[in-house]
Amino acid sequence: PGNNRKQRGVSLSLKIMLVSIGPLVIIGVILCITGIMSVQSGMRQEVTNGLMQEVEAVQAVINASGTGDYALSGKNDLMKGSYNVTANTSALDRMVEDNDVELTIFFDKTRRVTTIKDAEGNRIIGTDCSDEIYQKVVKNGEVYTSYDAKIDGKTYYACYVPMENMDGSIAGMFFAGQLASTVDS
Repeated sequence: PGNNRKQRGVSLSLKIMLVSIGPLVIIGVILCITGIMSVQSGMRQEVTNGLMQEVEAVQAVINASGTGDYALSGKNDLMKGSYNVTANTSALDRMVEDNDVELTIFFDKTRRVTTIKDAEGNRIIGTDCSDEIYQKVVKNGEVYTSYDAKIDGKTYYACYVPMENMDGSIAGMFFAGQLASTVDS
């Protein structure tokens, strides 16, 4: 009888301890998950803000270099007024030289100027953005951000911003992106 009472006492003590500790463990897990999600959200917002600043810098450089509307020349070069944007990629190259950001300028939905290169070192130009991005940015005039944009098989955090002519019409878009692997590491 004494052992039986001792076993019931241990069993009851164990049950009371589990009932007491169980909710604390659950609350701890919930707080950890919430904290991780908050940190991830903050990091993504910080990257997006940085990409927006890169786009603003590109706009400033191009606006300082040429006045007028965006158009394609007879050779399919991107022009801003009389300034040949396609022939002056060195300005974009200098902007990304010391950071992990890539820049692209689209005319309509086609990539015309970029710092993104393929495995052979050639600039990836002449490719179109997705219909979803084109609709949101060029047709609707919205800024579009993504944390999983695919370009040449690589995943980017991306920011697409409308590229406006002097009259406010949208001629294309600017892109700034950072490899997801560099952000997530």
